[in-house]
Amino acid sequence: MILNPTNSTIRRPRRTLNRLAPALVALGVGLAGQSLWRQGSVWEGLALTLIGAAIFWRAAKAHPPTTPRPAAPLAVTTGWRRAAGAGLLALGVLASLLSLRFFDDATILARAWAFYGGSLLALVAGACLLAPADTPFAVRRLRSPTAIALGVILLAALALRLWQFTNIPFGIWYDEAEAGLQARQWLANPIYRPVFYEPINISGQLLWLYSLALGWVSNTVWGMRLVSVGFGVGGVLAAFLFGRELRGARFGLMLAFLLAIMRWDINFSRIAMTGIDTPFFELLALFFLTRALKRNSLRAAIFAGLALGGGLSFYTAFRLFVVAVGIFAVPAVALKRPSPKQWK
Repeated sequence: MILNPTNSTIRRPRRTLNRLAPALVALGVGLAGQSLWRQGSVWEGLALTLIGAAIFWRAAKAHPPTTPRPAAPLAVTTGWRRAAGAGLLALGVLASLLSLRFFDDATILARAWAFYGGSLLALVAGACLLAPADTPFAVRRLRSPTAIALGVILLAALALRLWQFTNIPFGIWYDEAEAGLQARQWLANPIYRPVFYEPINISGQLLWLYSLALGWVSNTVWGMRLVSVGFGVGGVLAAFLFGRELRGARFGLMLAFLLAIMRWDINFSRIAMTGIDTPFFELLALFFLTRALKRNSLRAAIFAGLALGGGLSFYTAFRLFVVAVGIFAVPAVALKRPSPKQWK
């Protein structure tokens, strides 16, 4: 049992402009320092950056964050569900290790991919059996205002990414053409199953998705571009889920709307190149990580790991996001760890 302080002893800090002003001043001073650095004034830029950091530290010290409530251990199911879930997780890890070994042999890459796919299915099934089900995070009532607003945002995101789809952008980009050739070879040659195609820095997972689009949707560049459209719209949905879990439904809708109309996201959603998959996996990982920390959800923690792994499997620059998550997640977990005095 966790000993929680009573509501009478907790006072929520007031939200005033006085608390926000020092942070904005610190940000402005830091940006001025960065501008001087770009102009070659190293020492002046360094001085302004340090002043901005000092102002920000002073503001944060004056208004320290509230101490988070310590977390209970992650709950697991009992009986046959626990045994079956643990067994599937172990099987998934074993299949993943076998696939890693098989990927070293170019003659059995198809077998390696089969073990890789099987390991993912086993991990997902094991997580669903081992961890108790969370409260539904999908749209609960289809006719609710939040669901209607989310539907409008998703339709707008889809429309922006499909408007004049066959005309803009004009022609075929080099990376798209090269990826299309490799995807067609994937379809034509059952032995050709590359893990990574270095000339255009594209992973085998994305080539597999392109091959599915060419084989089942359209054997053209627009079929491949629909994969990017899917990642773009999926990222908007992931933004809503993360925002709602973090600050509520309104914040989630605002975050989804901003991503839906963002020029960079729209541009990369209309070309068959890697990059648009990154915000999708990042926001999905943040959603599951936030859910795991707030609700002590083992299932969310496992799915967060799968989302991080998916992002690493598509775009190499995603590794920087993993570092950033580690910088913030480790202190968050440490702060939520209960002390012996807080348990009976």
